[in-house]
Amino acid sequence: MFRVASILRAKQAGLPLPDIRAFLAAGDPAARKDVLRRNHGALQARMAALRSALDLLEAGLNCSHEDISTCPNYRTKLAELVEVGGRG
Repeated sequence: MFRVASILRAKQAGLPLPDIRAFLAAGDPAARKDVLRRNHGALQARMAALRSALDLLEAGLNCSHEDISTCPNYRTKLAELVEVGGRG
């Protein structure tokens, strides 16, 4: 049960199967943590992107304008996303 649950949750978090295999097979705690560290940043980035997408959807849902392109709240959120996405 532990192994199956670990695989399912790790897949849900976006870990590739080779990393899941390495994580579960690692006898050394340092090796196990290396696998987790490799995936930690990627998961944080995906979560931030999803949070931004949700914020934009919520701005659209809360918009009372007939034309979404004229909604100041939606336009502000969209501009923030474009600005953040354009960096780097």
